[in-house]
Amino acid sequence: MATDPNVLIGELKAGSPRAYQMLLEMHGPALLRLATAMLGNSADAEDVLQQTMLSTLTSIGSFRGEAALKTWLTRILLNHISRVRKMRATRSAVSVEQDLPAAPVYPTDTVAAATAKADVSVMLQSLSAEHRDILVLRELEGLSYREISEALNVPQGTVESRLFRAREQLRQKYVDYVP
Repeated sequence: MATDPNVLIGELKAGSPRAYQMLLEMHGPALLRLATAMLGNSADAEDVLQQTMLSTLTSIGSFRGEAALKTWLTRILLNHISRVRKMRATRSAVSVEQDLPAAPVYPTDTVAAATAKADVSVMLQSLSAEHRDILVLRELEGLSYREISEALNVPQGTVESRLFRAREQLRQKYVDYVP
């Protein structure tokens, strides 16, 4: 099966299980990292990834190609993340695990690297959702300003200003941080 996005999209629209598997292999790890960083725990992130992939299957027919496939998938993922956040906000009883999100799990050989990654997770969770989202999409996922703008459905100038404010908040909050 070809990795050409247009061929992949055509095969997805035709209902090919192999195309779906390829889509999951190509984009699943990055989407899972993004969801984990934004939600703070792997359980919710895995659920959101599954919901995203199911939504992709049911709505691939409406994909018009106006944005890159990666951007379209990211937009679907962000919609599901938003729903999870709203559910969290409306719950009356919040568990300690939800109050203290776990750090994303990454393979590592050193305690220092693991500690630094945990620190980053805590720092990200200290930001508002809109600032955290922008920072994760740009710095951790490497999306361009245009891709973030399309994924979040906001003007590029908004992306730039939110990213500036997010970075500035981190600088101010963690001025004495030394890894």
